[in-house]
Amino acid sequence: MPFGLPNSARLARHAPGEGRFARWEGGHGHYGHVKIHAYPGKPGSGFGFESEIVGGAIPANFIPAIERGLREAATSGTAGYRVDDIRFVLLDGSYHDIDSSDWSFTMAAGIAFLDAVKHAGLVTDSPEDDDGLSGVTEPNEPRPAPRQSSTALAEPDDTTPS
Repeated sequence: MPFGLPNSARLARHAPGEGRFARWEGGHGHYGHVKIHAYPGKPGSGFGFESEIVGGAIPANFIPAIERGLREAATSGTAGYRVDDIRFVLLDGSYHDIDSSDWSFTMAAGIAFLDAVKHAGLVTDSPEDDDGLSGVTEPNEPRPAPRQSSTALAEPDDTTPS
């Protein structure tokens, strides 16, 4: 590992994630939507997945594609870190009778993974540290809405010549 950079991380806390993949280009489209909750696992626990889908919110034949998408996303990681020791619970989602496919749900799962990591933050593992913790990446704080200039909000001046 060059320069001793950490190559793996764990979630700092549990967090929800949502991913929607929708593309329509001409004829057949692509649609998948998943809602998950991601939990940090115990060290060495690896990848975990369970589905709590009831009532057909997502057809059962798409569940393996969602698991595959989450596994691929965790292995590929984010910000250069593979995410280890993580457990996902599939909570909800939606599909389209014609436009949903395994690929659409794999993509939606990857988007949901990134959303969960954004909310949870990461704890990075470093081989040089005895305790395995080299730093915490805090989740992104919500940004305040941009301010509009006072001139854009001002009423028109009646004294301005026409």
